[in-house]
Amino acid sequence: MALARQSSWGRLIAGYLFLAGAGSGQFLISFVLSVQNQNLPLVRLSLIMGPVVVAIAALCLIIDAGVKTEALKLWVLLSNWRTSWMARGTIILIIFIILGLAYSVPALWLNWWYDTFLAVGIIAAIFSIFTIIYTAFLLGASKGMPLWNSPILPPLFIFSALSTGIALIFILAPFVSGETADKVTVIHDLGIIDIALVALEIVILAGYLEIGRHQNIAFKESARLLISGPLAPLFIGGLVIIGLVIPVILEVVSI
Repeated sequence: MALARQSSWGRLIAGYLFLAGAGSGQFLISFVLSVQNQNLPLVRLSLIMGPVVVAIAALCLIIDAGVKTEALKLWVLLSNWRTSWMARGTIILIIFIILGLAYSVPALWLNWWYDTFLAVGIIAAIFSIFTIIYTAFLLGASKGMPLWNSPILPPLFIFSALSTGIALIFILAPFVSGETADKVTVIHDLGIIDIALVALEIVILAGYLEIGRHQNIAFKESARLLISGPLAPLFIGGLVIIGLVIPVILEVVSI
């Protein structure tokens, strides 16, 4: 049986996958810091930035779907939540964005907000995890794509989201006033954590593709396209070197 190549996704879908994971990871890490009484301005703003980034990711999906499609009729889409991972994902995104902003925004002016509405923050953090992993389950449900149909995807998505979430905190840090010792300590500790996360990503990716080379012919062909085929420059040069190796080197030098 001849293999059929999947049509490549556009930039908007790629943007959604990156931003949804990064924003969710940023909120989750910032929430853990806030629970540990690290209520620095950086952490407070990062808690807000997480849901905002996920909202931008959702906007990418809407634009990609097109304003004239049935995809924008949410009441039709959500009614299929029992059978559709897309419907479940839409519900997860809506709940996370609403609860994430409800927990984070008022705390800019009300110091007691975090403690009083901690339950809201916990639920939002749980839904941030759902936001990270539901796409992995959505892809894993694609039986016709062996490369996606793997239990390795959820942990890979989690590590990637946490790493990119830390990167967003790093990007935000220079724009937050106050070079306090606590802020420097938080950035330093997150850098060490990120190095470990990226190392785990590299190990998982390498193992994932090595296992794939010994699977069925479709998985082998997918792995070949990434490692030595026409997609190799993007995968090895873009994802592995620019996306993983260089950031780790910069973090090690910085620390």
